[in-house]
Amino acid sequence: MTDKNKRVFVLGVGAQKTGTSWLHAYISNDKRANMGFQKEYHIWDAVHSDLCKEFRIPHKEAEGLNVSQYLRYCMQNIDGFYEGYFRSVLNGGAEITGDITPSYSVLDAEQLFELREKIIGIDAKIKVVFLMRDPVERCWSAVRMMKRQSPSQEDDEAWLRKHYASERFIFRTKYEVTCENLKQVFDKSELYFGFYENMFEDENIARISNFLTIDPKTGLKSKSVNVSPKSGEISPELQAEVRDFYADTYDYCFAQFPEIRPFWLS
Repeated sequence: MTDKNKRVFVLGVGAQKTGTSWLHAYISNDKRANMGFQKEYHIWDAVHSDLCKEFRIPHKEAEGLNVSQYLRYCMQNIDGFYEGYFRSVLNGGAEITGDITPSYSVLDAEQLFELREKIIGIDAKIKVVFLMRDPVERCWSAVRMMKRQSPSQEDDEAWLRKHYASERFIFRTKYEVTCENLKQVFDKSELYFGFYENMFEDENIARISNFLTIDPKTGLKSKSVNVSPKSGEISPELQAEVRDFYADTYDYCFAQFPEIRPFWLS
């Protein structure tokens, strides 16, 4: 069993298309880490929000599940199973484990508090990571991913116009809501806020590594994971429309994290 003072649980709460897949791969590369059987567990978003109901595993399907699906079913439906699983990972010799599910940004403060209490039961230090990206670019990347998953003749502009103001995009892009919920629940020392645009700079690789208690590996910063390549452009008019829709998000981030202003206004 590992020293409980060295045990770390990484909770990634988003945002989608901001480098969370790279983060998972980066942590997993550390010899002290075992992130379990998958990156995105989709437990608490599925339990708490109808916006994520597609991740729920119905009871009627339980008999036909594979091992990963069955474990997720148990986590969603059996009290204590989630923290019991991750406790077993740490008891098995790992010092770092976690759950990086970007759509946990849908959780409100009360739900995050319940999750924090569960993680405390794992007997590990809590490290919460929330990554952000220029809202226009995040939404555009998300629609490119959607197009890969559901091929369509429509171009990026049509998809972006159709989806940027939808509920599913709003909860993933209104960073100010997620940030304030996190600040209500977690101690400042438990929170890491970062940005896709500068996360691969050496100083930020070192900063997040120090936060996660792992050795920095700047050689991994160029490793692309789950990138959505651009196949075209969107008009300046639509970009301005999306930026205006998320004006409160830009204002909040510029006030709270002024270092990101030049990246998002370039």
